Amino acid sequence: PFTPSYDAADPFVLKNNELFIGDATENICRKASALSVTIETPVTDVESICATSGVLEKLILSRTSKLTASLLLEKHEIGLFDKLINNKTTQAMINIGPTSAGAYVATKGINIYLGNASITSRNRSGDDVILVDIEMSGFTTDTLEDIYLGFV
Repeated sequence: PFTPSYDAADPFVLKNNELFIGDATENICRKASALSVTIETPVTDVESICATSGVLEKLILSRTSKLTASLLLEKHEIGLFDKLINNKTTQAMINIGPTSAGAYVATKGINIYLGNASITSRNRSGDDVILVDIEMSGFTTDTLEDIYLGFV
């Protein structure tokens, strides 16, 4: 166990940041009004009579990574809409942090990347302006992990 050390950094505010959904050819920032990333790691106790507490360590059983977002899709935007209704595998990337002169400030930014994700749920409303609440789940393949976290 470690005692966290808190620095004087302000919490991130999700404005003037980036959310990309799709491959490299779909390099546009998605208009999101809400965004959440969760990583769940259920654990089990590894018991030992030699350990002071009786528990030697915690063993991670699995990992699930999810991205949820409320997106604004504009009329005739079919690329992402096709992924939504057909549950196609896609990618997602989030860049968060303060910027200065158009670039992220060093040591203050976070990059989250889901190399393979499937859209597991969606809820659509609207006609001219379409609002979509999506949930994406990352999954591991031979070449990519389910989620990558980077600190800039």
